[in-house]
Amino acid sequence: MISHTSFLFFLFTAELAENTERPKNHLPVSAVSAVNNSGKGLMQDSKTLDKILTVILIIAIVTAAALTIYVIITPKKGEEFTEFYILGEEGNASGYPSSLSAGEEGTVIVGVVNHEYEPVAYLFKAEIENKTIGERNVQLAHNETVEFPFTFSVSGGEKGKKKLKFLLFRQNQSESINLTAPYRELHLWIDFR
Repeated sequence: MISHTSFLFFLFTAELAENTERPKNHLPVSAVSAVNNSGKGLMQDSKTLDKILTVILIIAIVTAAALTIYVIITPKKGEEFTEFYILGEEGNASGYPSSLSAGEEGTVIVGVVNHEYEPVAYLFKAEIENKTIGERNVQLAHNETVEFPFTFSVSGGEKGKKKLKFLLFRQNQSESINLTAPYRELHLWIDFR
């Protein structure tokens, strides 16, 4: 209906442009003959337009379905990070050594979990007053976890409350391990007697 009206309006304005002496309410002869002679043509044009719109609609539906399947199937890359934690000897987030005598050993469990979406090489270091008391290299694939016991003691000369730092350094893909700034850092305060 809209296409018929648009077609008639076009013919009407075209005829008016040619002959401006006709009254405004007069329907041009060419418009009347076009409606009478091409009624079937307009119907066929309408069917063709319907077919084209149907094809476009089907293509849009197929494209939307394909994109939906792609979004569902493609794994989502989340936040990239590394878990670094310490646990007490029992494997809980409690029971950490807090007071040790000279020569007495303390043990914690150190855990590292790679959520970086790529294999990563780590260097674990433990320090007391900027003195390294232990270190370990760790290579982890994505979503891989490692937990290992770390045992430490203090020599007879070190007494008082000290900060035991656990440092984790991360190796970038194209660089060596940056030892100036740790990637993750944890600490315990221990009273050495």
